[in-house]
Amino acid sequence: MTSDKAAASRRWPVITALGLTQIMAWGSSYYLPAVLAQPIASDTGWPLGWVVGGLSLGLIAAGAVSPFVGRMIASRGGRSVLAVGACFLAAGLLLLSLAHSLAVFFARTALWGKWPVGDYGADFIRRLCQHGLLAALRIS
Repeated sequence: MTSDKAAASRRWPVITALGLTQIMAWGSSYYLPAVLAQPIASDTGWPLGWVVGGLSLGLIAAGAVSPFVGRMIASRGGRSVLAVGACFLAAGLLLLSLAHSLAVFFARTALWGKWPVGDYGADFIRRLCQHGLLAALRIS
């Protein structure tokens, strides 16, 4: 029982860091258009519906890469895939800020849409399939 307590005390910093990075990832990706769509449309003159539609394009891109991401997590583990996902998200957000036309905005939204690479959901499903519900719940 003592080893369980020791293992749990070593895990809390990792779990805390994962939780904080997920809050930032979701806040700067999926929920971003709710806050910035109107200012983007106002500043650029692009129709609001098209700006918000960029989110849909990003979600389509996310769905397209999800099987690949799942295979990567299964073969390499979640840590490195989450780190790469964070880099994709940061690069996508930087490129979105530099978009000068609606077409470029959409192209860059597709890159930014790869953010599920940085989402813990695929690792959760992998743990569920390999180790059962209790192991999967330990990371959520």
